[in-house]
Parts: sequence; structure tokens; C-alpha cells
Amino acid sequence: MNILKILSIVSVIVWLFPPIKQYKTQYFYFFLIPAVFQLSQLFLYLLFNLSTNHFYPTYFFLLISALLQKKERIIFIVVALACAIIFPAVHFSREVLYSISAILSIIVFLMVLYSAVSLIVKTQSINLFLILLIAYLSIDLPKLVDLALNIKSGLIYYYVGTVAQCLFAVAFCFINIDTKNFRLPLKSSGIE
Repeated sequence: MNILKILSIVSVIVWLFPPIKQYKTQYFYFFLIPAVFQLSQLFLYLLFNLSTNHFYPTYFFLLISALLQKKERIIFIVVALACAIIFPAVHFSREVLYSISAILSIIVFLMVLYSAVSLIVKTQSINLFLILLIAYLSIDLPKLVDLALNIKSGLIYYYVGTVAQCLFAVAFCFINIDTKNFRLPLKSSGIE
């Protein structure tokens, strides 16, 4: 069994557990989506030897929907479902699929970053979960760009990045949005 298959199986197993810790938080679906996606991806590959590259845009649209309010989610879920039908039928190149996914990954990253900054401004504290989530998401973009550009070292970065993301998955089994806020020691500006 090659390293990619082993890494894929380990990743699938590890990502099944974070949704349990995230249950009943606003990030439950955000963690349920990777768990279901990776499991589906592995089954499609192992059982039917299907490439799942064309489902990456669907995955990122679903992640975006998970970060939105319930009313706004439906639009992105419909777009994700449309992508799941259109992209396999049209047979875009893997470079195009990874490029679209990279753009969507940036949107996901910026949405989480915005949440973290908003929480800092609102509570004058830093949330450990959001910092770890930002670090986790920052691994996706270089992986996708390397794969889109077909860089030789991209596969090595993919392996290293996937191992790092598995370690984050383990952390997310113990940490959620309610876990810990670190107060910022802000000095009074003297303005009254």
C-alpha cells in the first residue's frame, strides 16, 4: 500500500472524531463536512477507482455554507450541489478544479479570520479554537496552489500538510469554540 493510501485512510479516521466535540456549536457542520467528504472520497476511490478532484469545489462551497447563518446557507448548498453535478459532467482539468478550490479556500479562510477579528474586537480576547482553525486553514491554500500548478515539490508539501492537518484534527477533538479565550492586556488610552 503506498503512502498516499495510508495517509488517506488515517486522515479519514482522524477526521471522523472532531464533529463529536463540535456538536451543538456553530462549527458542527464545518467539521461534519470534512468527515463525510473524506469518507466519501475514500470509498469512491477504493470501490470505483474514481478521481474525486471534481468534487473539491463542492466541498469548499459546503464549507462556506457551514460558516453562514441558516438563512444564507441554502444558496451555497444549491451551488455546491450544482457543482457536484456539473463539474464531473464537464470534465474540467485538475488545474482548473484546484484553482477554483484555491479561490474558495481563500474565502473560507477570510470568513474564519473575520470571525476571529470580530471576536477579538467584541470581547478583547483571543479564542484558542479560532487561532487553531486559522492555522489549519492556512495549510489548505498552499496545498491547492501546489497541486494546481503541478509543482514537483507540491506532493511532498501535500503529505506534510496532510499530516499537520491530521494533528489539527486531533486537537479539534478536544477544543471547540467554547474552550478558551485569552484576555488581551489592553492599557487604558487615558481618554475619558
